[in-house]
Amino acid sequence: ALAVVMIISILILGRDPHVAHEVGLKPPFDKLEHMLAYGVIASLIRMGTVKMPYVVIGILVFSVGVLDEYLQMSLPFRSADFFDLLADGVGITLALSFFWGRMRGKSV
Repeated sequence: ALAVVMIISILILGRDPHVAHEVGLKPPFDKLEHMLAYGVIASLIRMGTVKMPYVVIGILVFSVGVLDEYLQMSLPFRSADFFDLLADGVGITLALSFFWGRMRGKSV
């Protein structure tokens, strides 16, 4: 449920010029924010749906990032950025790698 709240917050609050201006780090540090946010979303989904395959979680969460960047293209106060998507992917990959590593360590 918390992952859904985060996704809705990203997609809706990011459309508000006041929120978008007041919240968030300035480039290039905003990439850390992307990594953290999308890593946390992937982690929350993994913890809430243990049986969902990692690749499905990764694609699902990365799709949210793609949608967010696509929606930003129509907003004059926002910009779509390939490097934001890259940071999203890195955060997702790091988070899911952590869970995968823990799972492998327990099965040995």
